[in-house]
Amino acid sequence: MRSLIDAIFENNLVLAKQLMRERIVELVEDKLDEMKIQIATEQFGYFDETVNRTVNLGRERVVNYRIRHGQFQLRKLRSNVVQGGYAARGHRGEVGMVRMTPDERQKRRLKSRYTAYKKRIKKARIQQRRKISNMRLKAMGLA
Repeated sequence: MRSLIDAIFENNLVLAKQLMRERIVELVEDKLDEMKIQIATEQFGYFDETVNRTVNLGRERVVNYRIRHGQFQLRKLRSNVVQGGYAARGHRGEVGMVRMTPDERQKRRLKSRYTAYKKRIKKARIQQRRKISNMRLKAMGLA
């Protein structure tokens, strides 16, 4: 702050303008951090920055959340139980953790394999089409 005042007294307005902008950015960042902590404490009861954007709620934890315009976004519930085997159930405000049945676990595993295979096929097809399209453009002299 002292250097800003000195720059103004010395008529070095370019330096004063730069120092003022830096100070404003610092103040806004501090204010945003305070607001995020306040909103998180209102929502969860406490705020823990050390857990890499994770807030524990008993058997479940909230992962990957961010605060925009005073609301939580990307709020995902995950199981806190070491075994896994739990899935989020419900919609909107009534989401809770429920133990997965062995049948559901098997279906999820098989479905993930199937979707990975399907994704690979679609990606290959897109690449083929792109290659043909580029060859046509090159033949016309446009690429």
